[in-house]
Amino acid sequence: MEKLHLLIVDDDEEVSEFMRLRISHDAKHFLIDCAYTAEDCLKYLRENKVDCVLCDYQMPTMGGMEILLHAKKMGLDTPFIFVTGQGSEEVAREAFKNGAFDYFTKEIGFAHFARIINSIEQAVLKRHAEKARAAAEEAMKKQVSDRKRLERQRADLFATVAHDIKSPLTAILGYSDMLLKEAKDQETSQIISGIRSSCLKIKGIMEEFPLTISRLESPEYPLEEPLRDPAKNI
Repeated sequence: MEKLHLLIVDDDEEVSEFMRLRISHDAKHFLIDCAYTAEDCLKYLRENKVDCVLCDYQMPTMGGMEILLHAKKMGLDTPFIFVTGQGSEEVAREAFKNGAFDYFTKEIGFAHFARIINSIEQAVLKRHAEKARAAAEEAMKKQVSDRKRLERQRADLFATVAHDIKSPLTAILGYSDMLLKEAKDQETSQIISGIRSSCLKIKGIMEEFPLTISRLESPEYPLEEPLRDPAKNI
């Protein structure tokens, strides 16, 4: 299993060491470090990649909830799991309200370490899934943005071509009408009429360009290669 970096935060060094040894014994794939003050915890989070924080809820100078809120202000999304010796429903509600992933009481001997380890693993998996989903959504947005940009460029190109062709075409038709009136024989009239007929066909195609462009810009007119959902590659 992939190594998970866990930071244990508790002002009681004996409790921290006990939790570190017990979790290390039961979860060999955990890399565990300890911090004994809120300041050390925040400094460690700034300087290291941490997958999850197992934090005492009640600490001097700054409690676990304050540490969590400070971490959020730092732009971190590291999941926090709280442990406390004096649990209550009110404390649990506050913890979850402020974004804690889970909450445990310090039962005698920490008999529920299996649940704590499972919760840490679930917190890390959830975070990875959220990051993957966010990356997939960002990639999808970029695909949509690139598609719209290409469609605008294609529409602008078609409009420019249509305009540049239509102007000289109008002049050719005008000259053709003048020559047709001055034609002295039937063969010359047929040649000029053929030129005029071809010009009218091209003019008709050019007049259809605005409709063609609007169809290209419509959602019902897909690109030859459909958009791919990056999330399917996760």
